[in-house]
Amino acid sequence: MKLMNKKRPVYLVGARGSGKTTIGMRLAFLIDMTFFDLDHYLCHKEGKSIKNIVDKDGWGRFREMEAQCLREVTQKAHGCNAIIATGGGIVLSGENREFLKNNGLVFWLRAGDTTLCERLARNPVASQRPALTAESPENEIRRVLVEREALYQECAHHIIDAEKNHDQVCQSIKDILLKMNSGRY
Repeated sequence: MKLMNKKRPVYLVGARGSGKTTIGMRLAFLIDMTFFDLDHYLCHKEGKSIKNIVDKDGWGRFREMEAQCLREVTQKAHGCNAIIATGGGIVLSGENREFLKNNGLVFWLRAGDTTLCERLARNPVASQRPALTAESPENEIRRVLVEREALYQECAHHIIDAEKNHDQVCQSIKDILLKMNSGRY
């Protein structure tokens, strides 16, 4: 089933562990869209992991690279139906939030700290993405959610309950896209 999205990308935003990459890949397969993962694109372009980039150049430089890659990936997605999984911190920049809102359809995959902690404990990615602070993972996640919730809200066109299983989350997004495609939205 191919959904037409008027050639604007679908962006997935949310905290680390909210399922952006997994949902994006599944959804792209289900509805015949092209999938891009911003973190993977950045790492491939630089030839380094996020951890290596941050260790060498710091979070500030990483955020600059991330913003540039957001624009590059969006340009590559121009003219095709695409889903773009962003990094969890893409919303820290006001320019990025405006860019997301104005250049595509933004879905916030919203999940609580308990769910995120459980998911990250099952699938740790510390070797790829370093901690943001010296806090415990649980405290860091709680703090990050508090700091970023309003930022995700600001750029989201739709809020999706990412506490649900991946199939349900995909179906929720697919239903919204179907309504938009049929003009009933």
